[in-house]
Amino acid sequence: MERPRVAAPTIRTVVANVEGASIFAERVRAEADRLKVTTASDVTVLGDGAEWIWNLAADVLPQAAGVLTCITRSSTSGLR
Repeated sequence: MERPRVAAPTIRTVVANVEGASIFAERVRAEADRLKVTTASDVTVLGDGAEWIWNLAADVLPQAAGVLTCITRSSTSGLR
């Protein structure tokens, strides 16, 4: 499997909260608007594979590249 090339980020931001998907989508949209990247072509969305995240990304940032990330318990067990 070939890995997609992703450019080094020029801005890094994280949007996280425990809430319903529609409220979270509003939070993501507000952050994209604040950064003026709502229509930028070089936006990347990181997700864990959950369908709702990709649906949210397609709605809020349809031009964004998607990157699947998954950290499992076994892969982090050596971290302190």
